[in-house]
Amino acid sequence: MDKYDFKISLSLALVYSLNLLGIFLLLPVMAIYASKLENSNIILAGFAFGVYGLMRLIIQLPLGILSDKIGRKKIIYAGLMIFILGSLICSFTNNIYILIIGRTIQGLGAVGAVINALLADLTCETNRSFSFAIIGSAIALTFSLSVIIAPLLANIIGVNGIFLLIALGAVISIFIIAKLIPNPPLNNIIKNDNIKSSRLFYILNNRQLMRLNFGVFCLHFTQMSLFIALPFFLINKLHLDKNEHWLIYFPSIIIGFMAMVPFIIIGEKRAKLKEVTIFAISCILITQLFLTLEINNLWITILITSLYFVGFNILEAILPSIISKIAPIASKGTALGAYSTCQSLGLF
Repeated sequence: MDKYDFKISLSLALVYSLNLLGIFLLLPVMAIYASKLENSNIILAGFAFGVYGLMRLIIQLPLGILSDKIGRKKIIYAGLMIFILGSLICSFTNNIYILIIGRTIQGLGAVGAVINALLADLTCETNRSFSFAIIGSAIALTFSLSVIIAPLLANIIGVNGIFLLIALGAVISIFIIAKLIPNPPLNNIIKNDNIKSSRLFYILNNRQLMRLNFGVFCLHFTQMSLFIALPFFLINKLHLDKNEHWLIYFPSIIIGFMAMVPFIIIGEKRAKLKEVTIFAISCILITQLFLTLEINNLWITILITSLYFVGFNILEAILPSIISKIAPIASKGTALGAYSTCQSLGLF
């Protein structure tokens, strides 16, 4: 990968990760915090957490379509400003209903689909899987680090402080987009009103694209399911304190990322994307089967979770890369919007 594509990929991966902190950083601490607010109960507390993912699910496709029409960066700026507003509302309230409003506004600022489309616009096709691999690895790293540091942050600055930290991340993202990311080529953006329903129908009726969309739904459904269950497994079976879970996550992420690289090369350079995709799915399947055995050995658990991250990182890189190649140039935002909608549905 050349320096230009690497810089673009790394910068957008950081923006993407900062946007996902709205889910990941709050996952270990949100339920307890929300349940103690005024007028709260367990159902409202759960909804306050989940409504962010619900709004991401609803808004990704419309934002992707709109970015095809008026430009990627404009949508990203607007989305990040909305995200900041929602984060500030969440930070300065002690009422569960106001928190739900803030979380709803946060979710309406989801710009993942547009970031993916911008990445596809700015990187060459031969490097695209590697570019999406960087974003996929950043998602995995952000998720794992969030699980580790969120309880510590909650003790130091409180959950209100975490919301402020998330808002600061969005401010940094605006600076990154403005200073480090160039405008995409004009021929990738539609400047007129030719965003027709037939184009959306084509995207939603394309069997190849819909299979890939179903694939990313399954990928993130299993990700959230696994990482809700895995901490309890580490505590109950390996007797690891929650502050020691990094002993599993950190080496697994590093091993998974390093092992992923040769498979991406094989898939791209030798036109073996289908075979590599099947291999990655098999890695995740094997991971789930082994974890049902409740193995209580630290090193075997690291090996198993490393295998998961190999499969996860490969799919996180290859799936959007394939979509960006299949979709027409004028509809990349729409196609990746549908893709991100299914991704958000899995998370939700």
